[in-house]
Amino acid sequence: MIYVNASIQDDTELGRLMHDFHCKDAKNMYGEILAKRVRELKETQEGVEQMCREERELMEEFYNEGEKRGIEIGMRTGELMTKKENAMSFSKLGIPVEQIAQGLNVGVAMVEQWIAEGAAAEK
Repeated sequence: MIYVNASIQDDTELGRLMHDFHCKDAKNMYGEILAKRVRELKETQEGVEQMCREERELMEEFYNEGEKRGIEIGMRTGELMTKKENAMSFSKLGIPVEQIAQGLNVGVAMVEQWIAEGAAAEK
């Protein structure tokens, strides 16, 4: 991957290309190949339909990925809440913090924090 300062639009090959990337209208572009493709995509019915279709697919992909990540985060949060509730219950039964942590597959510090939070909430 190459990063380029696109604000430099001097009279060099790269500068003219950066200029073309900023153009909204193909008639203002230096590069004929890029200008031709921009015209096809922006100024023909087929091009506009293609762009809309691709945008729709991209948006759907973003949505699906976001939904997937949201579900994963929710499941982890729910799992942690359940572990926290179990840790507090086991602590009330007198089970040592180290055993609770091992049984729930979390760190001792985490269990100690949960128990402290539970005790503070009960006050």
